[in-house]
Amino acid sequence: MLPKIKYLAIGHCCHDKVGDSFILGGTSSYASMLAKHLGANTSLLTSVGDDFLFRNEFESRDIEIHNVKAAETTVFENKYVEGQRAQTISGRAEAITAHDFESIGKAFDVVQVSPIADEVEFDLLSRLGENTLTLATPQGWLRQWDGEGKVSYKEIDWSRLAEVDFVIISEEDVPDLSQHLSNIKNTVKGLIVTKGEKGSVMYANKVEAHFPAYPTKMVDPTGAGDTFATGFIMRYAQTQEVVASMIFANCLASICIEHQGTKFFEHIVEVEQRMEFYKKNLLDLNSSAPMRVK
Repeated sequence: MLPKIKYLAIGHCCHDKVGDSFILGGTSSYASMLAKHLGANTSLLTSVGDDFLFRNEFESRDIEIHNVKAAETTVFENKYVEGQRAQTISGRAEAITAHDFESIGKAFDVVQVSPIADEVEFDLLSRLGENTLTLATPQGWLRQWDGEGKVSYKEIDWSRLAEVDFVIISEEDVPDLSQHLSNIKNTVKGLIVTKGEKGSVMYANKVEAHFPAYPTKMVDPTGAGDTFATGFIMRYAQTQEVVASMIFANCLASICIEHQGTKFFEHIVEVEQRMEFYKKNLLDLNSSAPMRVK
């Protein structure tokens, strides 16, 4: 039996405000839960306040929490006006620094860095270790907000992510992505762009590979991107093969959107069957040879 992967998620857990109540939010929240369900020995480096409502969600799953104590927990609220999302942030927990990571005092096989409110300091990335497989979903670094908490897009220096093994973004994360794509893919080691029902594209080792989405009926798209990212890096940690990991991530995301919330965890067993279908009926690469980054 292979030893369990030692996995760490870094980023704020948050409260997503829905009406007058709150639900658990934050990429690292669901990434850590999914990694645990996929068999990893899972830890979480986050920052929440004493007002955090969902600590039991992690304790009940035996996920080790390393918390940077904060006066309050990060809160997001999404409102839709004429089909357009207006996002606001009210309250923000503390920044997560290289010192916070080093104070854990442990080595990890996989580290997934997933800021949601520009909370992870970039110099932390250089402390993750050469023998650690690293993934970043940079959505939170791409956010800024005004005095009223209205969130908007912020450009970043992509070279700050040059040491990360894989960077995963949605095509919606970067406005006019086509204008920035060449710079991003030439700056980071491995870039994956997810495109919803249009599938995903991997750019690595000067190779561009398109992967269609697994055909499915959408019930709830929430968490599909997070599921894709964590599924990809977990499978890559096991196989060191990009193609197999991309197929796994696409199929896992297809299961996610067929169910609400974390209910899809109960159906992950279906992923291997979907992968076989995918390989036989959907995969069409110019070269299907395994691509290795690390």
